[in-house]
Amino acid sequence: MTKLFPLTILLLISLSPSVSLAQDNQLDAEEQVKNHVIQWAEQVFLAHSSYKFEEFHAEETDDYFIQSSRIEMYEEKIASLKRDKAEGKYSGTAEQYEKDLKKYQAAVDDAKKKLSSISAVEYYTINFWTNIMTSDGITVYYEIKVRLDAQFVILSAIENSSVGKKSADTKISYKKGATGLKVAEK
Repeated sequence: MTKLFPLTILLLISLSPSVSLAQDNQLDAEEQVKNHVIQWAEQVFLAHSSYKFEEFHAEETDDYFIQSSRIEMYEEKIASLKRDKAEGKYSGTAEQYEKDLKKYQAAVDDAKKKLSSISAVEYYTINFWTNIMTSDGITVYYEIKVRLDAQFVILSAIENSSVGKKSADTKISYKKGATGLKVAEK
């Protein structure tokens, strides 16, 4: 057990930067999505206030998912191979062990190379809640499901729910001359 504890600590320390980096990239993307949604709202709505965001999601591209899965699978094979060798469970020769290790590492390196040249995200979605001035002259609290592409361009904005509408005829008021995407209302 004393040999396993330092190994576990070393493994956690070595993985921490990559986990932290992935979390940082996710947070950066979420902040960029929020900023672009706010900019869009400022450009199109006559007036809005008191906004909040929920349910941020980044949808990976299929290629990114496949290459990430390949890396994970081959890294697990490398770890298993090393563990079996260390525990005396590996039944092959030293030459076969080195050959397998190199083969798996080459597969990891190949997948990482491919991963670095492909787009990670197909699109982002986030729920945007805000009080918006309406055609009735009142402010209605809307939940808008916003979808953005990988470059943070807004692709769609769909009303998911609203609180405070006087009638079904109540519509969002837009700035005169606003050219941005309008909300698909219910």
